[in-house]
Amino acid sequence: MTTFFTVIKHAHVWCVTLSFLLFFIRLMWLFSGSYRLRAHWTKIIPHVIDSLLFMTGMLMMGILGYTEEMPPWLAVKLILIVLYIFSGIICFRKSSLRYEFGILSLVLFFAAAYFAINKPQIY
Repeated sequence: MTTFFTVIKHAHVWCVTLSFLLFFIRLMWLFSGSYRLRAHWTKIIPHVIDSLLFMTGMLMMGILGYTEEMPPWLAVKLILIVLYIFSGIICFRKSSLRYEFGILSLVLFFAAAYFAINKPQIY
C-alpha cells in the first residue's frame, strides 16, 4: 500500500508543479498581451491537469483516512485552493483588476503550498 501511496503522491506533486508552471506562463502571456493565450490548448490543458490534481489529492485523503476528520492545516489549504481558483478565474476574465487578482492568485498558491509542505498545527 505504501508503494501505491508514493506513486499517487508523486503524481500529485507533478500535477501541482505543472499546474503552477502553466498558470504562471499564462499569467505572463496575459500581462504581455500575447496572442498565445488565445490558443485552444491553453483553455483545455489546465482543466485536465487540475482535474488530475484534484483526483490524486482526494485519493491521498482517502488513503490517509482524512475523509471523516480533516486536520486543520488541510482544511485551510483547501480553502486557499478554492480562493486561488476563484481569483484565477477573475484574473483571466475581462476585469479591471486582473493584475491584482493575478498577484493574489500567486500569493494564495504559495500559501497553500506552505500548508501542504509544513503542515503547521493550527488551533
